[in-house]
Amino acid sequence: MKNKILLSIIVLTTALISCQDDWDSHYKGQQEGTAEGSPEKLGDFLSLQERYSAFTDFLKETGVLDTLNADQILTVWAVGNEDMPTPEELGQWSDKEKKQIALNMLNYMPIYYPKFEDSKKIQTLAGKNLFMGISPDGFKLDGIDI
Repeated sequence: MKNKILLSIIVLTTALISCQDDWDSHYKGQQEGTAEGSPEKLGDFLSLQERYSAFTDFLKETGVLDTLNADQILTVWAVGNEDMPTPEELGQWSDKEKKQIALNMLNYMPIYYPKFEDSKKIQTLAGKNLFMGISPDGFKLDGIDI
């Protein structure tokens, strides 16, 4: 009986000592790999970038641009003007399809270099799962070089 009590005390003590609660640090942005946030809202920043003007126009049209101005951490898979579909091509999609596509360009997970892992799953705001990859030439997202 003494051995069981002693073993229980050792196991309980080890469990209490080994557990760390880092949630406060996480939510304050103090976890490893993060940097100070910008005082500028992401949607406002993108709107001022000429090379993303077609992308931000698309986000405005779908009502998703305001999401980027909320007080939260987001990763945006922004598309440069040269790679955006033309207005004629966009006109072929329904409003619902456009919004789905716009939400697929955003996720709540902050993506920065230390978080790049091969086969890491990222879920977009639309619910689509994307998979990151690492290749000798760089990084991939769903098999496409980024």
